[in-house]
Amino acid sequence: MIIMFDKNYNNTSSLNCFDYEKYCVLDIETNGQKNPDIIEIAIQPLSSNPCDLPNPWSSLIKPNKNITQHATSIHRITNENVKYAPKCEELKYTIIDLLKNKCIIAHNAAYDLKVLRECIPEINQYEYIDTLRMAKYVWPNLYSYSLDYILLNKNIKSDIKYFTRHRAPYDANVTAKIFLLLLAEINYDINIYSNNQSKKSKNCSNNQFNLFGDI
Repeated sequence: MIIMFDKNYNNTSSLNCFDYEKYCVLDIETNGQKNPDIIEIAIQPLSSNPCDLPNPWSSLIKPNKNITQHATSIHRITNENVKYAPKCEELKYTIIDLLKNKCIIAHNAAYDLKVLRECIPEINQYEYIDTLRMAKYVWPNLYSYSLDYILLNKNIKSDIKYFTRHRAPYDANVTAKIFLLLLAEINYDINIYSNNQSKKSKNCSNNQFNLFGDI
């Protein structure tokens, strides 16, 4: 599936008709190793109101290798924190069920999805939207497109209590808010082209932007 925005369309009703239930935000934290393991995952459902998002599902995960000191200095998750956490394999079917029939939204999505597929090879044939790529299109003059800078620049704050920046529930929550803000700011028509319409999508005008497609 290719998700596109049309600059020439200005009907706000298209946003009201957006099927939020078909989308979810994914965020993971890793152990910082060269071949990273997931140590925390969060999946955030969407709603039309960025101030009233449902609580994300999240879990710590016990990695195969220890968490590096550098990684712990970023997300504050220690080896002791994950000592008794479930392994990725134990959460496999829960994660698959939560992502079933969803289009996945993530910031720098390719990285999160690559690491997730290493843990759960069954996670494939999913559509996704990368808010990093989307932000570069909608906000072309930002100094940086890091999550930290976007949150500061757009004054976005998380609703999640007990978690801070670089924890998966927090980051999934604020990424959902970024995505909803991008939808509101562009005020464009959202055209979803199925795979059997790919030829049509290749011929789209320069006013349309391919947010991204399949994994």
